Amino acid sequence: MLRQRLLLALSALVILLLGVGTAGLLLLRGASTEFDTKLRKSISLLNAEKQLRIETSSINSRYVAPLGFAFARVPERKSYDDHAKLLRESLKVLQDAQSDDGTDGAVRQLTTACEEYLEFYENFFARYPTEQQTRAEALQNVSRLTQKITDASQIVGKLYEQQLKNTTTNLRNRSADSNFFVFFLMLLGVFIAVLIYFHLARAIVDPVVSLAHSIQEVKRGNFELSLPEPAVQNELSSLIPAFNDMAGELRQRRRETDERLLHTNLQNRAILTAIPVPVFVLREDSCIDQLNPAAEVLQARLGVVGRLPAGLQSLFEDCVRHRRNYLPDDIREAALFRIDEEEHYFLPRIFRFSAEQGDGVWWAVLLMDVTRFRWLDEMKTNLLATVSHEIKTPLTGIRMVLHLLLEGRTGGLTPIQQNMVGSARDDCERLLVTLKRLLDLVRVESGASQLQLRPMDIMESVERARQLFTSLAVERECEIVVEKEDELPMVNGDSVRLDEVVQNLLSNALKHGPKGQPVTVRLTSRPDGRFVRMSVIDQGPGIPEELRGRIFDKFFRISNSKDKADGVGLGLSISREIVLAHDGRIGLVDREDGFTEFHVDLPMAHYQEQEHE
Repeated sequence: MLRQRLLLALSALVILLLGVGTAGLLLLRGASTEFDTKLRKSISLLNAEKQLRIETSSINSRYVAPLGFAFARVPERKSYDDHAKLLRESLKVLQDAQSDDGTDGAVRQLTTACEEYLEFYENFFARYPTEQQTRAEALQNVSRLTQKITDASQIVGKLYEQQLKNTTTNLRNRSADSNFFVFFLMLLGVFIAVLIYFHLARAIVDPVVSLAHSIQEVKRGNFELSLPEPAVQNELSSLIPAFNDMAGELRQRRRETDERLLHTNLQNRAILTAIPVPVFVLREDSCIDQLNPAAEVLQARLGVVGRLPAGLQSLFEDCVRHRRNYLPDDIREAALFRIDEEEHYFLPRIFRFSAEQGDGVWWAVLLMDVTRFRWLDEMKTNLLATVSHEIKTPLTGIRMVLHLLLEGRTGGLTPIQQNMVGSARDDCERLLVTLKRLLDLVRVESGASQLQLRPMDIMESVERARQLFTSLAVERECEIVVEKEDELPMVNGDSVRLDEVVQNLLSNALKHGPKGQPVTVRLTSRPDGRFVRMSVIDQGPGIPEELRGRIFDKFFRISNSKDKADGVGLGLSISREIVLAHDGRIGLVDREDGFTEFHVDLPMAHYQEQEHE
């Protein structure tokens, strides 16, 4: 029933709109067509009148001037014929447009003047005046005829301009009548629309307004609202029970959501409380959203409230600015805080997280207390340095004594004694090399070994290492193959320290690779445009998968290696520390083709300069 009433009301409005629109379009089309026709005709006639005067001026400017000179020759008449043709065409346009609107008399006068003008020039060319008096008379005649044409054409032009004004006035009057008619139809349509509105408002608008008000209440969180049943049954009556059911369902879901949210908050709070290290949850504007009890205790002991400790604020802002996480593993990057006049080291780990849906972004800051690890690391470093130094001093004396014994300075030795002293000397030399490596490692780890960074070609270090191990390569029947990319970028490094890295990797490849198989050193630039990669590849037995995570540990060696190569397991550890000091990367590539590949990535010189800038 409601649907039929809506259909009838909308049909009446559509018919009315179509009628008003059709009438308006027809009136507008008729007036536009008439005005366009008259406008084109008036413009054409005005242009013809204007063109007629232009042609007379062109003829006069060409042929009147010679009449003022006594010895002027008879001018050629080609230009006259062209302009006369255009003049006759313009006159023809004016003659064809004669009507009963008062312009026929003016056009006849203009036609007579033009014919006399053209007749004058025909006689002019037939009998060109040579006498002074005759030329003067000709000048007077042409001036008179030209003025006659000008006066007649101006009269015609004014008449056509008046016609154009009359046409505009008539069109304006018709437009006013059309506007009145359309306005009347519009008023009629508005009256009918008002009747339809008051007829349908009680059936449609009032229930919809009531429903909209109820929806706004639900939007504000008032799920307890319930609408009364409608008194009149129609198509909208089913909305009321549906709305009441929806409100009841929302009430139930809200209770369930509140329970889940409370449970989740309790879980999160329990997890944060159970984490023994300080945890800060912050927004990108550095405001703290949440922190665990350990963080509260740290803030209280440091005397800061509502913000990160001063030593971490700048680091956090840098992470937010560059949109990157900060997840260090080296305890030497720990931040120092003085708590109760004691030094405490905390390793910060800063990472970004966001909701699965929505634009919310937060940052978590975890502070791992590494004070004890830092103390143990420093104690280990100091112990290694002290022990190495204390052992190196007497060992140097023992080495000197053994060399003196072998040189026979204290008397001759039997072959057995020489063999025993030689073995002792070799062990002493090996122990000195080990001590030297330990001291180098201690210096690198403690930062005492300052790098002399400068742009350099890594190929130079490779060439020096290849020359150093030429004899070992000959002994192992191996060829050292260098593959270099064209126009390899420079790296920023300490040539002395990088020489040590290249020598360690190349030495391991020669010692552990099979005899007769080449060792490849490959130099390439990385696709990211930041690093140059040096890869050392051999065809040795490879590294077992379960041992790859320990390959860079101190004193680690693969015990079941078939090649009894010398060494104490410090070369790769020292190389790792040197590469990390260069802000580079070192690693082992997992390959399944029977090859072992170690790689070193070093920052390009131009990339580091850009970062510093």
